[in-house]
Amino acid sequence: MKNVILPYQFKVSEEIARWSLEIYIDHNPELGWWIAFTNPTAGPWKTISSIDTDGKIEEIYRFAREENRPDLLLVSDKRKEILIIEAKELAQSLVVGNQMTKSIAVINDMTTMLQGLDHGSWSDRKKYKITPGFLWYCENEKNALDENKKVNNYYQKHNSFNLGETLNIVILQKDNILFPVFIKDNKIKTNINL
Repeated sequence: MKNVILPYQFKVSEEIARWSLEIYIDHNPELGWWIAFTNPTAGPWKTISSIDTDGKIEEIYRFAREENRPDLLLVSDKRKEILIIEAKELAQSLVVGNQMTKSIAVINDMTTMLQGLDHGSWSDRKKYKITPGFLWYCENEKNALDENKKVNNYYQKHNSFNLGETLNIVILQKDNILFPVFIKDNKIKTNINL
């Protein structure tokens, strides 16, 4: 009998897209980013963490049970920047119904909360630049750029809070390996520190 490998189709969920970015951040510490919050299904969604001067992780904020929260919160002390990320399985999910309005409201509420947070290890970070971002899966770079334009157009149209320009993150797949690319000014980069 021959060994047969059957080709299979798989679907990348919002959870897997977010997880792919988290793996990238965790495995590239030289880039200077760390995860302050992640919102996994059935996971530790309650708290935002910070790193104190001794490098210890501590809780700095606890969400209320029904409080809206972003999907991911990334911090770079090197760049003095915070990314507030809303994730969806596909870009199309961001531009239907009132999803973009809801995502922008979450980013705005989180921005206000982070800038007003009075906690020792966060005191300098509340002055960091806050960048909104959207995360989704796409099959190829060309489609990713087209989708990025559409997502940014919806973002601009619904951005009543005057939040800054986005850094969008698209999870691509090559040879069954998932990896993030970062889109700013409709240009794809492979490094989060554009």
